[in-house]
Amino acid sequence: MLLLFLVWSTKLIEIPISGRGDVDRLSHYAIVDVEPERITLLARDEELEGIRRLGYHLRILIEDYEAYLEQVKILGKYHSYHELDSILNEYARKYPRIARLETIGYSVQGRCIFAMKISDNVAQDEAEPVMRLIGNMHGDEFIGCEIPLYFLTYLLDNYQSSSQVRGLVDSIEFYIIPMLNPDGHELNQRYNANGVDLNRDCGYFWEGWGNSPSPFSQPETRIYLAHNYEHNNISIEYNYHSVARYVNYVWDYHPHDPPDSEYIVQLSHLYASQAGLQVTNGYEWYQVCGSLQDATFGDLGGLAWTIETPQPSDPGQIDQICYENRNALLTVGERVKWGIWGYVTDSLTGDPLWARVRIDSPYRWNCYTDSIQGDYHKMLPEGSYRLTFWAPGYKARSLSVVVPASGAVRLDTRLLPDSTQHFGFQVVATRYARHAEDRNNTQPHDALFSPDHRFFSLGQSGFIIIDMGRPIRNGPGDDLTIYEGDGTAEGYSVSASNSPFGPWHDLGGGSGTSGFDLTTGGLDQARYIKITDDGSPASGPYAGFDLDAIEAIHSVPGVVEKEIGHPLVRILSTPAPILRLELSRPARLLIYDPAGRMIRRLAERPGLITIRGLRPGIYFVRVEGGGAHRVIKLVIIS
Repeated sequence: MLLLFLVWSTKLIEIPISGRGDVDRLSHYAIVDVEPERITLLARDEELEGIRRLGYHLRILIEDYEAYLEQVKILGKYHSYHELDSILNEYARKYPRIARLETIGYSVQGRCIFAMKISDNVAQDEAEPVMRLIGNMHGDEFIGCEIPLYFLTYLLDNYQSSSQVRGLVDSIEFYIIPMLNPDGHELNQRYNANGVDLNRDCGYFWEGWGNSPSPFSQPETRIYLAHNYEHNNISIEYNYHSVARYVNYVWDYHPHDPPDSEYIVQLSHLYASQAGLQVTNGYEWYQVCGSLQDATFGDLGGLAWTIETPQPSDPGQIDQICYENRNALLTVGERVKWGIWGYVTDSLTGDPLWARVRIDSPYRWNCYTDSIQGDYHKMLPEGSYRLTFWAPGYKARSLSVVVPASGAVRLDTRLLPDSTQHFGFQVVATRYARHAEDRNNTQPHDALFSPDHRFFSLGQSGFIIIDMGRPIRNGPGDDLTIYEGDGTAEGYSVSASNSPFGPWHDLGGGSGTSGFDLTTGGLDQARYIKITDDGSPASGPYAGFDLDAIEAIHSVPGVVEKEIGHPLVRILSTPAPILRLELSRPARLLIYDPAGRMIRRLAERPGLITIRGLRPGIYFVRVEGGGAHRVIKLVIIS
């Protein structure tokens, strides 16, 4: 089979500009830097005429940018993909107790994309905040690989000798991805091997820029998305680029700052002061749609930055840049543990839950627990907060907490099972065609959880993809309800899938609050729902359909029956009003009703057990003994 990979010949050009309007008109191109009176960007030969047709006079700075980069790479001794491969494998061999090398996926051309985990108990997922570094998303920005590689080298080499490094590694899980775009790196080009700008391909306010055909269309960005699902509780992330000098904070897509912006700016200045950089808001510098930092913050709630540094050809300057950014990372690393943390668990079983943590008062961006451990970590400044915890199939619970000036406060919660509580859980991708122009500041996460009149306006022909957290089941009649938010009925269509990338099965159209049936799309179940505005120019006070909530009707998650450890119990019979069990060892029996209230606690010896007096109904029995436990769902009939 013949595989064709595209290699783009590019030029570095400079264009005089007069203001913000020029920057907005040129944002679809591969901008390298924006200064008050000029903009520098990369353009292929066929793009030059289009720029001239817009009325701009351009000056070619570098005729063959790929050839220029080859010289920069050689003179500067930037690491190749194969050198990175060897170095990371050697570190994994040399430091097996604190370093684990993972191949998290493959590029278009089949190169490995590596993630190095660094932690004191590297083989375990611990209840610790996650700090992620991503480099070389743009393949020709070689310094983006060197900074995270330099940092991970410093952590590994100094773990035994530095109390600061040991303290960080013992309390934080580091995930370092030095080269997200290995094909672009080897080809000396910004794009991946399909000619797509990966920093325009992520799903949060995606707009099709940078040749991206759809949100998360490329293997490299899908790897990033899969890593998000594996590590839902990322606390902080830095994504390394060149060739400006900025600590760039969210949003990239929109002029309105998020509610966390005061704290985000404070942390931005903390990093910048150590690395010799300036602080800028992403949109104020220049607009980007589909960026990685917007997706990490918007979808997960992890604080995320794009770091822009020079890309020198002098090895000494490279080392100095890496050294300065290392100091910045060490300084910020001390703050990663500050804020709120804790576990969210099932009140009946004690099992960890993948849950959403919403900060209601004062309003801050939500975050998520780890889907395996059930722990969350939200970086927050000093103050009093009101939080709401919720997971699909569970009753929401609100709690208050006071965060100290430094350090962290622990806040655990147990959620009661409630099979009627199944709503939209997490945003995957969204498109709003005129978000900046319309100054629409409704947010996608306002379309999650139950109907509450907080909504997201899709915009004309915009869409949103929402993960329901677990599948919706097909049942009699409608299987889900879509709720309109502002009281004005507007048109839209609904489709469903079992993958965030499709294929999408059409469930039909609606106007205002409407019900939909999976049978229409030929589905027995679906986990992802896509809602698309019908494109009508009528908008009222907000543009497009206003999505308040998605409710699953026929999903009944309830409590999952599971057994951990050695077999403990066997059910013999459940005729009302008697329950007969057989225990294999001494055990404690905890019996709950469906609302999570404990109605009986028993300590029993091995053998046959008879429990009397249970009325007909549904019960959950937790059996504990010898380090093992089992949860059983019982239906006792008359």
